[in-house]
Amino acid sequence: MTNLNPADQQADFGEELLAIARDPRVRGLARWRVGDRDLAEDVIQEALYSVSRVSHPERIADLKAYFCTVVIREASRLRSVQGALLFDDPEVATGARRVGGGAPRTLEDAVVSRLMAKTWLSQFRQRKQELRAAVPGRSMHPECYRDHIVAATEAFLMAAALDDPSEKGTREKLLDGYPEWFAEPGCAKNTRDQRFSRAHADVLALLRQVIAREDLVPLRVQ
Repeated sequence: MTNLNPADQQADFGEELLAIARDPRVRGLARWRVGDRDLAEDVIQEALYSVSRVSHPERIADLKAYFCTVVIREASRLRSVQGALLFDDPEVATGARRVGGGAPRTLEDAVVSRLMAKTWLSQFRQRKQELRAAVPGRSMHPECYRDHIVAATEAFLMAAALDDPSEKGTREKLLDGYPEWFAEPGCAKNTRDQRFSRAHADVLALLRQVIAREDLVPLRVQ
């Protein structure tokens, strides 16, 4: 395989980056996050500027997922600025309240939601070992408990990425994967409920490492 010189590598990176920025799904993600086409264009341009200045682009495993992450970050920053302006300008306030508003879910919304979930899933998989180490070892077999918390979290993100409403909830995933702990024979119901509650909190803690808190609400982790 012929190695490209740095100039060619930079040119290829720039072309791939522009192609991603022009992707209708990525632009839809920006528009969905801010609720306005012009503001979405600002978000895309800011993301392009930010990613183009990365020191070592060859270290980015998934450029599209990385770019979408930057888009989400820039949109959140813009929403924060808009929110701060609510107290200064009534006309701006009217527009700002529309940012991220509750418009009806369309097919495009569904596609964008899946794209976001795929981005989160990619981030989760890249950090899986790091995140697993942060999971408390709550059962008699702590490594087994950690494995199942990670597996349940990943399964939730995969279901969101596929937009699969038939996918089992987190509780069912934990029970199926680790009945020795979550359905331990002779264990009192209150104890089992407490175990599920703590496991649910552990799954949410992992999700919060890759998903902003405000985005967890509509996902309804069950």
